[in-house]
Amino acid sequence: MDKNIYHVPYVYGKMDGRGTVSVRVPGSKSITNRALLLAMLADGPCTLTGALFSDDSRYLQQCIADLGFGIEADEERAEVRVEGLGGRLPVREASLYVGSAGTAARFLTALLGLKKGAWHLDSSEQMKRRPMLPLLQSLQELGTRVEYQGQEGHFPFTLYPGNNGRQDIAVNIEHSSQFLSALLIAACCAERSLDIRVEGTHGMAYIDMTLRMMEQFGVKAEKRGGDCFHMEAGQIYRHQEYAIEPDVSAACYFYGMAAILGIEVLVPGVHFGS
Repeated sequence: MDKNIYHVPYVYGKMDGRGTVSVRVPGSKSITNRALLLAMLADGPCTLTGALFSDDSRYLQQCIADLGFGIEADEERAEVRVEGLGGRLPVREASLYVGSAGTAARFLTALLGLKKGAWHLDSSEQMKRRPMLPLLQSLQELGTRVEYQGQEGHFPFTLYPGNNGRQDIAVNIEHSSQFLSALLIAACCAERSLDIRVEGTHGMAYIDMTLRMMEQFGVKAEKRGGDCFHMEAGQIYRHQEYAIEPDVSAACYFYGMAAILGIEVLVPGVHFGS
């Protein structure tokens, strides 16, 4: 069977001699965006394979470049190479545009809120309507000054991190678990160890994904009780070649095809424990 029979960008299928259809699907958006940030914070060059190229990931890649990092993308090979600097930022001031990318908006805000400098962040009109206040309030507890250029708790704003904040903070995730994921990933870049207490609930599946990927890059968060995470300062993300898992939602369409047509379908790279 010609592999182009199912062809759309990053999706193709072919049949082997045993009648099994092998279908490659795009990488997971959630894993791609987390991996990009972890690679940026790693202690050397990282190559991400199987990456998804979407509006969200492209905005995040552009922001990484605008922060002064070396980054090269090969969309045809679905690979991105990021030159990490061990948690250091090449610049002390930058203007970033996150578009409508919620992951980029939350993750970069948390990171830059812990890095001394002046960080100007703006977004699309759609993103300006989405909540940011819980994350910004957590950063203010850590000593970050927030200057709003529009409505309080929304883009655009400028961050001026300080060092007189608390070591124990709270974050409300009632609207989005990304607030907690963002703080967890960035916390090891703080000058002091942090305790992050969680308020509200928005499901923990994406938090589990974040913690698992942090550990894969060499940084561990310690859970204390049911609603608190301890992040030890001084931990460094390790550089590596990292394979991004395919998007399981996309894979499920082809698994459904297997059941309907009575054939075998293989989607390479999907983990049983996903």
